Amino acid sequence: MQNIVYAVSYDLTEHHTRIKKHCCENGFSAWVRTKLGKMRKLPNTTLVGTFASSKQAVDTFMRLASEVAPGVVIEKVLAIPVEGGFIESNEEVEA
Repeated sequence: MQNIVYAVSYDLTEHHTRIKKHCCENGFSAWVRTKLGKMRKLPNTTLVGTFASSKQAVDTFMRLASEVAPGVVIEKVLAIPVEGGFIESNEEVEA
């Protein structure tokens, strides 16, 4: 199975900064590369990562969140393929 880039969006009750930092240290990113080669920052509760499936992306996010904040309530989590998407962001860097 081919790995593809998934955007993972989530709602948490607490520990947002700690969980996001831990996820970014373990395969996720808060930045996405556009087709034009620019890096654009994602919204605060959205990350991207490369996975075999959307289920693997969600499971990985939930595992990492529980590692840094056991018992955290993850209210919602969604993983969708990035391919073909569009992003507008006030933060970008040349890749």
